[in-house]
Amino acid sequence: LSEHRKLREEKINDLIEQRKKLYASKNEDNEQEIKSKAQTINDELRALRKEIKMCNAIALDSYKISQKQQKVQELQKQAEMEAKANEHKRRGR
Repeated sequence: LSEHRKLREEKINDLIEQRKKLYASKNEDNEQEIKSKAQTINDELRALRKEIKMCNAIALDSYKISQKQQKVQELQKQAEMEAKANEHKRRGR
């Protein structure tokens, strides 16, 4: 997941550089062509940024699930220990 996100971030940086070069080469003769190409890059950037947001959300959800799973395991161990302690008390009578 982090590798996927890293690749997307690199792609974003490349596209931003391409867009900067496009704008730098803009003149009256090629203005419409530059705008069209820039719009295509902007659309791609928007999609990549959305992917990165999803990756971040997945990573956060994964962490939260892991924490909850750990808490459940702790509670299960605690319940087992209490059950054993109660069993020993009952048998001891």
